Amino acid sequence: MFLLQDGLGVQALTIEKANVTQQLHQMSLEEKIGQMLMVDLNQTVGSGQIGVNDSIIREIEQLQPGGIIFFKENIQSIEQTKRFTTELQHLNRGIPFFLSVDQEGGEIVNRLPFLTEMPGNMALGASGDLGLAKRVASVLGEELDSLGFNMNFAPVVDLNSNPLNPIVGVRSFGENPYLGAKMSAAFMKGLHEEGIVAVAKHFPGHGDVTVDSHKGLPTVSKSIEQLKKNELIPFQFLIDNGLQSIMTAHIAYPNIEKSLYPASLSHAITTNLLREHLGFNGVVITDALNMQAVASSFTAADAAISAVKAGADILLMPSEARTVKQALINAVKTEVISEKRIDLSVLRILNLKAQLIKEHNTNDVIRSEEHLKVEKEAAEKGITIIKRDETLPIRKGEKVAFIDDGSNHQSNKRLTELLVKSGITVTTEEEAERLIYILHHKKDALLNNNLQKGEKSVLVISTTAPYHYEQWDFVQGFISTFSQSRASIQAVSDYLTGELLATGCLPVSIHDSTGKVVETNKQWCK
Repeated sequence: MFLLQDGLGVQALTIEKANVTQQLHQMSLEEKIGQMLMVDLNQTVGSGQIGVNDSIIREIEQLQPGGIIFFKENIQSIEQTKRFTTELQHLNRGIPFFLSVDQEGGEIVNRLPFLTEMPGNMALGASGDLGLAKRVASVLGEELDSLGFNMNFAPVVDLNSNPLNPIVGVRSFGENPYLGAKMSAAFMKGLHEEGIVAVAKHFPGHGDVTVDSHKGLPTVSKSIEQLKKNELIPFQFLIDNGLQSIMTAHIAYPNIEKSLYPASLSHAITTNLLREHLGFNGVVITDALNMQAVASSFTAADAAISAVKAGADILLMPSEARTVKQALINAVKTEVISEKRIDLSVLRILNLKAQLIKEHNTNDVIRSEEHLKVEKEAAEKGITIIKRDETLPIRKGEKVAFIDDGSNHQSNKRLTELLVKSGITVTTEEEAERLIYILHHKKDALLNNNLQKGEKSVLVISTTAPYHYEQWDFVQGFISTFSQSRASIQAVSDYLTGELLATGCLPVSIHDSTGKVVETNKQWCK
């Protein structure tokens, strides 16, 4: 095992794969358990850590963690982020850290706002373009790599089959398991080719829930046989195509785990189902253990011990990290957990680090011309017409007005600027010939009813999952972008003015007010 340093931002960290077993045997129990911890410095040291300081040095010396996760509070600029990751990596004891982040590729889970702004997974699902999905992930991976990251908690493999899902939505590629499988695999390969560990989430599926696991414990009453016909299909496909890491969900499956333990703490799900049935031999990471789905029912120590016994390799963001580490050490010493069990996890972790850690590309790639072209293509191919307004495109000189619930969202301002630039008059609702409503989430019925009573043409642009169409199918046109990104607003503007042909296909099932399933763009969708 060796460490090479060159200049300010370049750091090649390599574990010789042939020596991994030897290295494992040289490690103390404390060092091995440290490798199983992925910590949030905001949580263990204090909020807003943006660079290495004495407190961080002491914490890392004490915990000896295997990984560190970054959040927005740790990120101020490109140069600051590069400096922070480099300084952190210099603190490792010969075994490189996993430096991880949740950067899914859309604006909902977006820790690094200065990266190239992709429209997100559901827009990619609407495009149906696997090559595009891989290119998007490659752009994301190259930019993350240039900042010093080596692990990304993506892709989101969850199939958003429940319209009431409060947490996944447009983060999903859609509801079709085969589309989700192929899109996820393309995304995974794009990250892998740039040296970024892809962590598929959230096993065995977070798409059919109505509770946010950050706030409580969701329950899904499906059997393994039911999961095999839907949610497990993309996970199995990824495993068969080289998936290296997977995140388990804080969701109870009472027909699989009768104790009502969440999947992340369940031996029946993590070991029996994922490892033995699906054949996954890579690194299993729990979802954040400080989330209420776990923290409301388990102490930090009990949650960690249960997760390890269930088969997890890495414990993400355990509350009271020092207490958790000592509890795991005690659990081994008292034979609650065998050291052989710990060795299995650490061997997987070391093997993955030996395989993927490489010299970082520190070139100035972020928001490069090439990357912006991919951003533009992804936004354009995601535009999906749910109800075609036959009076489009908007004519030059035509008077339009934007209406909303009073939020005056930035997307309205952007689209206003673009339409005015195209020669269209943006005016008051009273003077307008056409009304445009940008829908960011479910709006109240009052606004809906007022529009329905009106006589003017109404065009709705939905920037989120389009399940609310059934409340709006009275309008003359309904367009989905699945995103509020600048590129997506530019793309929908181009469609409205006749500069773009919309080819997206709905990746989820939606209904009209009669309950009939809506089909879109039959000439494009297969």
